[in-house]
Amino acid sequence: MKNSLKLVGIILIFSLPIAAFSAASGKPHHQKHDGPTKPPPRTYDKVANIDTEKFTIEVLGKDGKKTTAYGITQFSKIVVNGKPAKFDEIKKGMKVSVTSTDGKTASRIDADDGPSEAPEPAKDKKDKK
Repeated sequence: MKNSLKLVGIILIFSLPIAAFSAASGKPHHQKHDGPTKPPPRTYDKVANIDTEKFTIEVLGKDGKKTTAYGITQFSKIVVNGKPAKFDEIKKGMKVSVTSTDGKTASRIDADDGPSEAPEPAKDKKDKK
């Protein structure tokens, strides 16, 4: 009987710190996963304007009328033609994909010299008579 009490005591001594550590971590052992998170909004447009002094980029939407401005920070990742680049390497007219989680600041810009899918800006039509 003494030996079995001694054995139970030894088991408790070693198991209590493990249980206390698991409870202190605050994480459940079998965490539920809801699946992949939805990617942030992304646009595939054309560079309408670049302001290197204010660190902003304006992109022309597919409709050819509406432009959207995005701020650039030191954390914005910039890729031009598939290679890491600097903000001043983006040029007006480039095909561009902007990723932004808030719609105001670009977290990533992918620019490309290839032809843009966005149409040219709409021009006013004046009747000539």
